[in-house]
Amino acid sequence: MATVLDMMDNLKRFDVKTQTVKLFATNAIHVIELNQAQMLKGVKSSGAKIGKYKSTEYAVMKADQNPEAGAGNVDLKLSGAFYRAIQMKITGENIDIASTDPKASKLESKYDKDKKLYGLTKDNWQIWLDEIFMPDYYFEFNRATGLKPS
Repeated sequence: MATVLDMMDNLKRFDVKTQTVKLFATNAIHVIELNQAQMLKGVKSSGAKIGKYKSTEYAVMKADQNPEAGAGNVDLKLSGAFYRAIQMKITGENIDIASTDPKASKLESKYDKDKKLYGLTKDNWQIWLDEIFMPDYYFEFNRATGLKPS
């Protein structure tokens, strides 16, 4: 068992920024999955709808394919390639989420003029923090410092 002095020394060596970036990168897949789930509901990170289909026939076909988005609402999923190509990169203190699919730029120019397509709604960020990030962070903090949660 670690002494109080050992724990204080360990705490001094615990690099909050490095650990945070590491856990963001480790848990990027969960951010992407939550972003995809939002899009399936036809929602951007701002909470606004992605858009509406102009063609009634296409809207009906899409509603059959994905009723979660709501009738006529754009979900940006047909084959799934756009969704599968969504990636999250951490550069310095910036988190960038985007799709590398070849049709991404065309979809973004049509549906992402406000730059809110990627990323999470406030509620989904809270879910990610509470259920994914913080439990991992507490584990790493406790492991690094020798502290045991009560």
